[in-house]
Amino acid sequence: MDLGLFMKNINNDIKDKKFKSVYLLYGEEGYLVKLYKDKLIEAITSGDPMNTMKYEGDKIDIISLIDDINTAPFFADHRLILVENTNLFKKANDDLVEAIGNVPEQNVVVFVEKEVDKRGKLFKQIKSKGYPCELNYLSESDLFNWTLKQINGQNKKISKDTLNLFLSKTDGDMYMVSNEIAKLVAYVGDREVIESSDVEVLCQAPVVGKIFDMTDAMSVKNKKKTMELYYDLIAAKEAPAYILTMLIRQFDLLLTTKELADRGYGVETISKEMKIHSFVIKKCFNQSKNFDGKTLKLAYKASVKMMEKIRSGLMDEKVGVEMLLMKYSG
Repeated sequence: MDLGLFMKNINNDIKDKKFKSVYLLYGEEGYLVKLYKDKLIEAITSGDPMNTMKYEGDKIDIISLIDDINTAPFFADHRLILVENTNLFKKANDDLVEAIGNVPEQNVVVFVEKEVDKRGKLFKQIKSKGYPCELNYLSESDLFNWTLKQINGQNKKISKDTLNLFLSKTDGDMYMVSNEIAKLVAYVGDREVIESSDVEVLCQAPVVGKIFDMTDAMSVKNKKKTMELYYDLIAAKEAPAYILTMLIRQFDLLLTTKELADRGYGVETISKEMKIHSFVIKKCFNQSKNFDGKTLKLAYKASVKMMEKIRSGLMDEKVGVEMLLMKYSG
């Protein structure tokens, strides 16, 4: 079942007020998991503390949880039992599995997890009696359409090129997309159309975006641009050691992407393999073409070694990062 159908089904349940006895929300896209958790809470009990029972963490009281699952609502249509990040799907409790198979009609159990074992008893029981909803990263086209819908919903218009520019500054992070939309809408005020100049002024690329630009400049041996970007980050009060940490991460991403691409993997397959949004992988995929594998390996190893020198006090962090950047951008 695709992501769009997952979301449509939950939206229909919420709209019709006809809830499954149990839901499981999980997957890569934390924004969507939280969004649908909040939607279900509001729709089922509006957060009424008398009828909203919450369990969180891997040390919850299973007996108490089962009791709450079997307890009728208190002067209300529904009772919600919210169970978050418990690791119950790694090793299921047989009594809980049985309770999930017999949830009282007015009660709704909502599990929220980062990862689940689909082979386990608990997952299979939820699939049989309720609705497991896997909320992974949106594809590029789905993210584009979702973002456009959010902007249009604020009675604003944006061109395709401007929207692509906007998304390039967020790396597909839906939390950031949502926050930046709110900032843009407030910034343009009564004006209907969001222009590229608005995006350039208001939406500053996060550090990871600057690091990507830096490795992009390094890939074409543009030493001047590489050092300008480094000093921009220093001027923005970013610590050299943090910049180096992000560089190590980026070299690792590029190296892994290139190795998988050389095996014939495409962007979407690499994205699933690395569990990183395809928006990020596409940029790495294209950038890695400008590097040869040997240079990437050397740059990665040199970056790790430089970090070891900095941490041990053998090298000044600012000078050390400068030396590294100059060596691999010249």
